[in-house]
Amino acid sequence: MGKKQKKNTAQRIYESREPKGNEANAGGASLKELLNADTLAKLKAQAEQAKQAEQAKREEEAARKAEQERAERKRLENDFNYLLEHSDPNWSKYK
Repeated sequence: MGKKQKKNTAQRIYESREPKGNEANAGGASLKELLNADTLAKLKAQAEQAKQAEQAKREEEAARKAEQERAERKRLENDFNYLLEHSDPNWSKYK
């Protein structure tokens, strides 16, 4: 089998696999059209539940971070060296 024959054979095989006419239009159906309403509702509920879980996780992370910042601030307020370094050097305002 020569190169031209192999090329023609491969091209015929490829062309036989392509959908023609009505088959091409049927392939354009979306997933929403192919699924029944019950399955689609379950998928939407699952997506909403995942979004809520992600939001709860973010809120929990923010609360944990705020608690850490409060604890650090409280620790620094009790550190005399830190207070001296970060206080206003103009004490005459406070007389």
